Amino acid sequence: MKKIIALDGIRGIACLLVLWAHFPLLQGGIGFKYFHLASKAVYAGYIGVDIFFALSGFLITRILLWEKEHNKFSYGNFYFKRFIRIFPVYYLVILLVGLIISWSKLGWSALYLSNYYFSFNDSENALRHTWSLCVEQHFYMFWPFVISYFSVERSNKIIAYVIPAVAILSAILALVFFDNGVQIINRVSNVRILTLCLGALLAYNESKIEHYSIKKPAFLAVLFLICTSACHLVPNVPLMSFGRFIFSAAFSYYFLLSILIIAFQGIYPRLLKFFDNSVMRFFGRISYGLYLFHLPILVYFGVSHMDNVDSVPLKLGLFILMLCILIPTLSYYLFEKPLLKIKNRYTIIKGQV
Repeated sequence: MKKIIALDGIRGIACLLVLWAHFPLLQGGIGFKYFHLASKAVYAGYIGVDIFFALSGFLITRILLWEKEHNKFSYGNFYFKRFIRIFPVYYLVILLVGLIISWSKLGWSALYLSNYYFSFNDSENALRHTWSLCVEQHFYMFWPFVISYFSVERSNKIIAYVIPAVAILSAILALVFFDNGVQIINRVSNVRILTLCLGALLAYNESKIEHYSIKKPAFLAVLFLICTSACHLVPNVPLMSFGRFIFSAAFSYYFLLSILIIAFQGIYPRLLKFFDNSVMRFFGRISYGLYLFHLPILVYFGVSHMDNVDSVPLKLGLFILMLCILIPTLSYYLFEKPLLKIKNRYTIIKGQV
């Protein structure tokens, strides 16, 4: 498979959007104020997570379809690679949070059930953000079996119609029957899996993307971003929350499609260079650690969005920001990267992709 370098930059942008949304206002002038307000206006954290979901759905499905086509699919190989990439640093963060901050409610994160727990118990916790990782992990648990068992045409229909229908129906039922329906549709796997499905659809249509026009997807991406932001202005209205869920998923789909069109067709080289530049690729490489570590760091200093802190002194804020980048960087080069070499060595030995 051809590596799409621009996607590393997309991953970097997604994690920076989440950090932007969670980071408090720096007390350093009116420019910082507007920068902070802008993150709230576009609902940066929600958008960033949905970009992660769409990207994960695309990449995982792309790998599985390639392996099935070339008779190289292996459940053991697939889950071994996921285990090496995901679990070690994930449980390291859980251990560190327990030792330094608190052991409270960490069991839900350890079992990959924090998305369901925090949907019904909206309490403050340094690992509350792991809900999104639970959604992805639940997707990994069943999607390889669907692709392996069904034909490509049948699995394409399942991801295009069946699972999205379940996700939308689940969202409607949550809003109708639960007082905390908004929290439920924001976090539970059977709802948020919609964006992963949309990303997976792009993998089924990868060969056609080289012939798509950029105009319609780019226009729709901008339109749905505006709609997501508009729905965010009235967050306590269930209908608006449902709209935000749909519009954000649609934005992520069309945004990723637009980037793939640009990458495959080699158009707009300056824009492509922005996603391919070394800074964005760097944040893409450390994105997993950055996502995992940033909220515990903010909670430790008492400046997370859950602490209702509006602003922090400029020097303290810059120091915390430095830690949010430095610690994931050390984690990647000293802990995650050596494990990735083990994963790649195993892959080469087994003759897999």
